[in-house]
Amino acid sequence: MPDIPITVASGEYDRIRAIRDGIAKVEGCAVTYHVVEPNQLFVRNLKAQECEVSEMSFSTYIALRDQGKAHYTAIPVFLSRAFRHSAIFVRTDRGIASPADLKGKRVGTPEYFTTMLVWMRGLLSDEYGIKPSDLRWRLGPLEGPARSVQPSPPADSAVALGARPSSPSPAEPPPYPPPQAGEGRVGAGSATQQSDRSRQQPTSVGGGEKKTGLVARDPNPFAGQHREANVEIEPIPAGKTLAGMLAEGELDAVFSARPPSCFLQAARTAGGRDAVARLFPDYRAAEHAYYRKAGVYPLMHAVGIRNSLVEQHPWMAGSLLDAFARAKEIAVADFGKLSAFAVTLPWIEAEYRATQAVLGEDIWPYGVAANRKAIETLCRYLHEQGFTRRRMGVDELFAPGILA
Repeated sequence: MPDIPITVASGEYDRIRAIRDGIAKVEGCAVTYHVVEPNQLFVRNLKAQECEVSEMSFSTYIALRDQGKAHYTAIPVFLSRAFRHSAIFVRTDRGIASPADLKGKRVGTPEYFTTMLVWMRGLLSDEYGIKPSDLRWRLGPLEGPARSVQPSPPADSAVALGARPSSPSPAEPPPYPPPQAGEGRVGAGSATQQSDRSRQQPTSVGGGEKKTGLVARDPNPFAGQHREANVEIEPIPAGKTLAGMLAEGELDAVFSARPPSCFLQAARTAGGRDAVARLFPDYRAAEHAYYRKAGVYPLMHAVGIRNSLVEQHPWMAGSLLDAFARAKEIAVADFGKLSAFAVTLPWIEAEYRATQAVLGEDIWPYGVAANRKAIETLCRYLHEQGFTRRRMGVDELFAPGILA
């Protein structure tokens, strides 16, 4: 029986290269691998499922699964995961010394519904008693000036949940071109360009109250069921940026995986202190402490297989899981190559062993069993924050037969 041709798309990670390069084989499949900037890939996934197998936003997938609208079926391969204590940047002149001090503050972020923000709001609620309604949310681009209407849909957004932007639809994205020799890359849009896009329109938030928000970023089709009523969400003014507003004191904090320029430039106040700093300066220690207490290593992106393929070839889910697991093992093995370093980091083995001391022998686990608590936590956060109508169960998220 000939191998079934499939296209696979994901971001550029060391843990996928063995599949892309043909070293880790997907049994029964002939793979064409495309490397795509993840935000751009998520937009494509929402418009048209161009690849049979794709990296996808895990929160968007769970929300779509809740509605019965998911075009993909997940396998427990988590290509992106991250702690996010490092992503909270605050003004040092606002008395924000701990997460509890964020209550009532104006917090800027590029998007409201992203997996990162779902995790961050859940963290603030679980660990510090800060609810989403305790913060005054301001949405807009981090660095590029905000505009009243943007031409592109969001990457990881509630458009997937059924929001209907009132502005014209963007042009169709170009089809995937054939990969260049040895690369398989597509997509020219940078992460900065993608993450700085927003669409500003009135929207409804918790409790049915009308607020000014971002249709493509915030809207929740289950607003009437939102457990957090009166969540204040507003767009920043046209021409403004989150980084600029934080530097000028128009915002008290910014939540962003990418540090704002005012932080990187070490902006100074007249008193000689940094005007902007991380809420957790030693975020590594804070993240270690969180993991030891909560036992959760946050999941961001999963891998999905087009539903029709899972139905026609149920064995394919297991083949893909095995191949991704093998590819990850090959990548991690590079950490121990000490005669000639495979990774450009002088103390790579010491770093690897220190990470194992916190996270365990497998520092980046795949599979359901090893990630069950993190999956359950994300499902709970999505329901508590009003993005799913019910709390989804772990065992209804993944392809049949690979739940072990």
